[in-house]
Amino acid sequence: MRQVALALVLLHSLPFAALSSSAAPAVRTRAAIVNMTLPDGVERVTGELLVGFDPAAKRAPLAEIGGIELIAAPQLEGIGISRVRLAPSANEEGVVDRLSSTPGVLFVEPNVIVRPAEVPADPLYAGVNGEPSDLQRWVFGGIGDNVVLNAEPAWDVTTGDPAVVIAVLDSGLDTDNPEFQRLWTNPRETAGNGSDDDGNGYVDDVHGYDFHNRRGDIAPDLGDGEDNDFNGKADDSAPHGTAVASIVSAAHDGVGMAGGAAGCSLMTVKIFGDDGGVKVSDLVEAIKYATDNGADIANLSLSTLFKTDALGLGVRYAVERDVVVVAAAGNGNAPVPQYPASCRGVISVGGSGSGFSAEAAVGTMDPGRVNGRWPKSQYGLGAVSVVAPAVTLASNVVTVAQVNERPELTLGSTTYQIVEGTSFAAPYVSALAGLVVSYDVAVNGRRTLNSFDVRQLLINTANDLPTDFSDNRPSGPGWDGFGRIDYLSALREVPGSSTPAPTIDSATYGKKTLKIFGSGYSRNSRIEVNGTVLALEPLFSYADGTIEVAGSRKVLGLKRRQLNTIVVVDGSVRSNSFEF
Repeated sequence: MRQVALALVLLHSLPFAALSSSAAPAVRTRAAIVNMTLPDGVERVTGELLVGFDPAAKRAPLAEIGGIELIAAPQLEGIGISRVRLAPSANEEGVVDRLSSTPGVLFVEPNVIVRPAEVPADPLYAGVNGEPSDLQRWVFGGIGDNVVLNAEPAWDVTTGDPAVVIAVLDSGLDTDNPEFQRLWTNPRETAGNGSDDDGNGYVDDVHGYDFHNRRGDIAPDLGDGEDNDFNGKADDSAPHGTAVASIVSAAHDGVGMAGGAAGCSLMTVKIFGDDGGVKVSDLVEAIKYATDNGADIANLSLSTLFKTDALGLGVRYAVERDVVVVAAAGNGNAPVPQYPASCRGVISVGGSGSGFSAEAAVGTMDPGRVNGRWPKSQYGLGAVSVVAPAVTLASNVVTVAQVNERPELTLGSTTYQIVEGTSFAAPYVSALAGLVVSYDVAVNGRRTLNSFDVRQLLINTANDLPTDFSDNRPSGPGWDGFGRIDYLSALREVPGSSTPAPTIDSATYGKKTLKIFGSGYSRNSRIEVNGTVLALEPLFSYADGTIEVAGSRKVLGLKRRQLNTIVVVDGSVRSNSFEF
């Protein structure tokens, strides 16, 4: 699939400066930073500029500068950004020079168009190995002796608190989809009365807000069957938001699929239509909306090579108010930072393997690839904080373009698809952040972890993945940033956690069965015998603090008439070494 660009920049002179990128360096012109050079593929709103200013400093009125018109944007003005439109006869270079020379102005840049980082792949209608749940089980529950996200035992601890809000900023949500059972609700807004009951500036924002159409209806635009943005795909943005949200929030109800944080509440902030992208000015306002209305986590499945100072201010506004911001690292197959993922304080999510390729025939799965890099993902510590599977199952909504292609489908109905991209790796991390905040509140009576704490906790408990020697590029040992996230290990590191680490009290071997007795075991516990982790090919059972593994001494790697060292491994947590 074509990588779509997203435009975002951070100001080096601000405290919240981003990492550098391959884009043309910003040029300091007197008092302000000017960046008007766009990387290939990045689009802008013709004739519009974003002007950053220091709200605490005295500045000359921009309206007095000739050749521009101020566009009313009170929410942006509140965090130090003015949106201006050039007069038809104005010379942009001259206007930019005058703006950048104005006292109190910090930056001048184009109002860039931001796009989703990736779009859904082939519809899943035949299942994976005959069962649509197989891919999810591999991702959440593990494959063989590989625990992957190690989520199932974490769900025994918490599936999320409804008071913890995860905001998905994307193309809207199919609220008729039965997977979504915990929608955030604005308690001070009355649905459908055409009034801004709570006075927050947004009418009828009951479950979120639509910044694309400027209304309270958060449903996705199902499209018109046309390729309006000329990217070769019709209505391709329409299903993106529902797919991302399902990975975060799909109910654990025995039907369909399961989300990573089904117990948390889902806030929908719609920024995309059926095609095309979002203006940075609207994206920044959407981030501020999510922050001001109580989001604890914000998922941004977006990426761009262009750093915009305006978006940097929006991200800064959120993280300084303890919103955990999670963003897709991008799909450029390069060790290059993209944004907002590489803004300070953001968790940048790269893509790892899942054992399944969306391009492969249905039923083709390769467990050996689960620790490898998804081949289009950005990679390296300069671009990636952590990784999560980038090929996965998601619930979705049928668009006009899909009905045109497959008339047997019903417009607006619920479907399940295999999707791929760092867009779909990011929500696994957002879900885990939701669980961490939920558990923090549960064990401490209040939230004690700020946004930087949560980011560092997820990094510290990630499992470093090996060098991917089958990779299509020499991405090196640090391709996965600090590693793949681990749900259970993250919960164990929450201050005050009562989730025990595994402990071995005793072990015996007889009648071709190794028995290990102790505590803190989970369904994903693995056994290390004399330094080698056992695969699950020998019969492996777990119950009530007892693990049994059936097999001969040779199969299990047990020595005769010598001490054997046994360790229980659960995610990134190891038990005591026990000798017998």
